[in-house]
Amino acid sequence: MKSASRRTLLNILYRSCCRNNQSATGAPLEATRVVVIRFDEIGDLILTLPFLRELRRSLPKARIALVIRPALVNLVELCPYVDSVVAFAPKFGFRPGRLKALFDLRRQVTTALGAPPQLGILPRFDADFSRGLIALLATGAQQRTGFSESATPEKAHADAGTDRFLTHPVQPEGADMHEVKRNLSLLTALGAAVGSDQLQLFLSPEDKRKADALLASGTAGTVWIGLCAGASTERKRWPIDRYLAVAKFIADDYPNAAMVVVGGPGDREVGEQMVQHLRGRGLNVAGALTLRETAAVLAKCALYVGNDTGPMHIAAAVGVPVVAVYADPAPPSPPKLAGNTEKTPARFDPWGVPSRTVTPGGGAAAVAAAHASTASAITAVTVEQVIQAVKELLPRIPS
Repeated sequence: MKSASRRTLLNILYRSCCRNNQSATGAPLEATRVVVIRFDEIGDLILTLPFLRELRRSLPKARIALVIRPALVNLVELCPYVDSVVAFAPKFGFRPGRLKALFDLRRQVTTALGAPPQLGILPRFDADFSRGLIALLATGAQQRTGFSESATPEKAHADAGTDRFLTHPVQPEGADMHEVKRNLSLLTALGAAVGSDQLQLFLSPEDKRKADALLASGTAGTVWIGLCAGASTERKRWPIDRYLAVAKFIADDYPNAAMVVVGGPGDREVGEQMVQHLRGRGLNVAGALTLRETAAVLAKCALYVGNDTGPMHIAAAVGVPVVAVYADPAPPSPPKLAGNTEKTPARFDPWGVPSRTVTPGGGAAAVAAAHASTASAITAVTVEQVIQAVKELLPRIPS
């Protein structure tokens, strides 16, 4: 949606749903009806789960509704920290059907909470390209909080003028902070005391039984290694031949190890290629499982190796050590954050587990050469780098 159309829609929703709420009184953390909007991807949602737990701890008697994309409902529908999960596809514009969808969202949230929300929260630090603020206004929340438009230069440009639609815009704390901590900082800005930043996922007995059945194909004593060669964009995909080289190293040096390839439907073909290369030491479940079933399979693994994508965060959330391959060079020495004592984490690194993040090596010249050849900088990551990271974490695995 173009910026002028977006501003017009924001003003319409503000006048029709929220304008009369400015006289609302009471502190945000006294609310008994809360809606949280999170329209981002798998990893973003997982890194928001500690926020939901601490929100529940701060408001034990409140009803909380979480609004997310339909494709992610399976991941959090068993989460005990929210009372309702509302599926909503964020497609906005002035077409009658899309405007109707926004008022349908208002109705769904009101029904879920028993009345219109008193507090609406938008835990998104970046520019609001997914239009979560539009959905937040549509719910009619009396008090609305999120990160200020001045949080980043990009956000200041893309979200200019949006602070006036928030009753409690929050200025971020510092420049370098992991996303888990960043989300929790919204609560501390509202006066909450945060008790834990641990990741969690909630799986059903059926999810765990399916994982057991799938991995029963391994011989006794098999140690499973999770692999994911897919990613949301091409620039985040490390070349498949390099993953095959890493998989061969693991198969040759760890005779009791076998690989299980996870991912979405688009990763199925690559998974088949990897399994054929492994000659009986691999299992391809990419595109065949729900998100929770994927989590249950990864929970059985001793290590995860993959790109910077959703399954990486799923693996961390179920406590699996992670080797993550990144397209972007490491940031220059941000401060060490709590929650991962073995490394200096960047904003979206695996959280709370032993991990190694592998970034383009060979210095700036290698990265520049990759860009010059129209390839992603991720091609500057070498097989040797990833194997070294695997070797540093695999000794933790029983032989």
